Amino acid sequence: EPVYVCRRWEGNTDADLSIDRINVNNQYKDQLRTFELRARQRLLASGGKRPKNKRANSGRGR
Repeated sequence: EPVYVCRRWEGNTDADLSIDRINVNNQYKDQLRTFELRARQRLLASGGKRPKNKRANSGRGR
């Protein structure tokens, strides 16, 4: 049973995808969700403090 449920209608760009393509799309969504969950877990483990972004705080150009 698929985890991802969405409405599909004729003419929709993904209305008639092959099983292989659906699997590729679902794997991509799984990877994004895993990345987000791990980031949230790191955030919670750090006491809710966001880690500093080295690039944003490099001081160049500002």
